[in-house]
Amino acid sequence: MYGPRFLQPPGGQLHQKVQQLLTFPVICADKIFGAFDRDLGEFLQASGPQRSLRAAIILTRGLPEMPMPEQNSEISLARRISEMGMADKIRLALTGDKEARTLLSRDKNKLILAYIIQNPRITEHESLQLAADRTTPEETLVAISRKKDWMKRYPLRLVLCQNPKTPLPLALRLLRTVMDADLRRIARSKDVSVHLSSVARRILVSRGLL
Repeated sequence: MYGPRFLQPPGGQLHQKVQQLLTFPVICADKIFGAFDRDLGEFLQASGPQRSLRAAIILTRGLPEMPMPEQNSEISLARRISEMGMADKIRLALTGDKEARTLLSRDKNKLILAYIIQNPRITEHESLQLAADRTTPEETLVAISRKKDWMKRYPLRLVLCQNPKTPLPLALRLLRTVMDADLRRIARSKDVSVHLSSVARRILVSRGLL
């Protein structure tokens, strides 16, 4: 558990500063991040996923991308990431390139995924992989479903609908958008919930296809 400087009023200096920052639309992050970098990850983890995500985005807004090692560097990126604290991993997840995002997506702390999907450089293929991955946490799948631009893509809706970690109400809503051929496959699938396959059959019946 984290100490009272993070969790209890009046809290520590970092707690008070982040609480203040959360009310600001824009901040000079470069003046703050360095001062609190050491304890930031600890605070973010203690704050919960929604608040921590907002705090991290605010604190990294306007910061330059985290420098990556050269290809011939003696210390690989994978090793550097393994030695990073939570604060650095969050910053890298929000600003890093594809290699960094791929490595971070394998981190044992799945909270990192919530920050990866906020990275403006994330590709369509990466978002599709996350939506299809059965180890992706429910919270991340829900966050993906709230990205309107992403959800315009049929392949993403299809894999998200079939992921067992996707909450059933969300999966059922997406099922209504599935094409007939895929709907038939879901209706016969043993890899989805019985309820989802049953509803798929009912939709097929209502479309006069079964």
